[in-house]
Amino acid sequence: MLGNSGFLAYKRSLLAEAESSCLEALDLAVELGLKSGQANIAYYLALIALDRRNPAQALPYLRQALELSIDAHALHLTLQAMHGYARYLALVGQGEAAAALLHFVINQPSYSSAARTRSEEVLGGVLADLTPQQRARAARKAAEWPLEAFTEELRRLDATSQETSGGKPSS
Repeated sequence: MLGNSGFLAYKRSLLAEAESSCLEALDLAVELGLKSGQANIAYYLALIALDRRNPAQALPYLRQALELSIDAHALHLTLQAMHGYARYLALVGQGEAAAALLHFVINQPSYSSAARTRSEEVLGGVLADLTPQQRARAARKAAEWPLEAFTEELRRLDATSQETSGGKPSS
């Protein structure tokens, strides 16, 4: 229930209203200690930043969504966060890595059909910009790597971006 008004505003492309509602909901989720709620709301804050084409603002929210979903043992939220990371990677020009993540989440049985549809749409756009060799490498990686390998790779991505930004989240 937390963040419903932010989610609805996001779906209507009212990004400023969505961000405001999500930030309020995130504060409440933190106060109540709801890790799953925090992960879900952080994911939507990341999507808002990505829709604004601001990957630096999205990354701290993606990091938060991933770590909280893992802590809460909420696989569906971890896969959701990975979808967000894929959008981030596509936005910063790392299409092959984005495609591998999207292939991976799409092929998880616990990934909802609605989420799968969204990821398939993003994947279609990403694949259009890749060579056949890049497409094949991405599909192979998605088939061979376990969830833990992907999450470790995403954590390394976060550490690298922290080093290049002086350890400070960008806003």
